Amino acid sequence: MKKSTFISLLLLVAVSATAKKKDHLAACWQKQVAALHGNFINFSYTENSHQLAHLTEPWESYPVNGKGNISCNGTHFLKSDSVNKWGGTYASNTQWDSAALLYMSYGAKELSKVTQSDFTDELFEEARYSPAILINYFHEHNAPP
Repeated sequence: MKKSTFISLLLLVAVSATAKKKDHLAACWQKQVAALHGNFINFSYTENSHQLAHLTEPWESYPVNGKGNISCNGTHFLKSDSVNKWGGTYASNTQWDSAALLYMSYGAKELSKVTQSDFTDELFEEARYSPAILINYFHEHNAPP
């Protein structure tokens, strides 16, 4: 009995030592980025939220209703949207790729100044609409599985 248990344990160790770890990021990249073949996906969205502001009461929030259009793939992100708040409608545009971030803030007439931090943060902002750019970023930077 002890000999068969020892052999079973030895086989289990041998199999687990030779088993290849599954690379979930590579599998995800294949399904969500490579499958696009560089083509863009296009969609429209609407979102409703309540945001905190400097109001008379610290816990007060105000409604924000937004809608827009997005075109993206694993390397580019384009968003044109507008929000309704404080009784007005304000438009914004965002264009991101691995080399640049162009952003025109809500209601602005000129491009906004962006920092390196804004550029990096945009990856995570975009992920709520499509994870493709974030997945591609980690894939290109060889994130460990």
